[in-house]
Amino acid sequence: MNGFERFGIQRLSPSALNLWNANPGLYALRYLGKFFDDAGPAAWRGNAVEKGLHSWLIRKDAEAALAEAHDAFEKEAQGLADSETEAEHANIAPMLEVAIAHCTNLPSPYFGAQTRVEHNVSGLDVPIVGYIDFVFEDGSTLDLKTTKRCPSEPKPDHVRQVSLYMAAKDCAGSLLYVTDKRAAQYPITDEMKAAAIKSIERDAMALQRFLNAMPDAVTAISALPVNDSDFRWSEAATKHLESMVAA
Repeated sequence: MNGFERFGIQRLSPSALNLWNANPGLYALRYLGKFFDDAGPAAWRGNAVEKGLHSWLIRKDAEAALAEAHDAFEKEAQGLADSETEAEHANIAPMLEVAIAHCTNLPSPYFGAQTRVEHNVSGLDVPIVGYIDFVFEDGSTLDLKTTKRCPSEPKPDHVRQVSLYMAAKDCAGSLLYVTDKRAAQYPITDEMKAAAIKSIERDAMALQRFLNAMPDAVTAISALPVNDSDFRWSEAATKHLESMVAA
């Protein structure tokens, strides 16, 4: 039995490998210790804007797109109405408006959303699987990131994610960052893709070697550093870590 089988991991994802790279202890807590936080209002807002843009790309109806976006957010929030949730709900309309304006004159017709891709690495016991946000008829892809501040260049973890899609699908890819005021689209170059794929494959092989050496989740979690200042860390994660290590 290899390490992936021991821990019930059938596939990897770009987001999981990005977490393994950035915060190995939190990766282990989630994927080996089976700890998962609620996504939270910012993630709900990102998902809502994505669903709204998907609706608009199909129907070109901005009002229907906004209604679908709000519905997606409300399903996640389930009636929660604290200040953070209300603030993120208010961001949906302007962010979606900016995204639609940016996508009005895209060079290729829309094909579909959440396309599954699989990237296999020689020597790696499981595939790396991802889901592309938006695919166009010319084969190009677009990954949407809603954010409070638009970066001046694409973020490295996002480049790794899109590069994996590009390698798996053999296509062009871009990142689209959207705030409530502006959008910026960054095409991922072949050079960026090559460096990112090398990095993500190296991380995947390192994870495989680590899991192969670990007999159980508690041993694995105890062997890794935890960055509890990571924005993904929470009080609930601290309690789960303490309960596992104490046990």
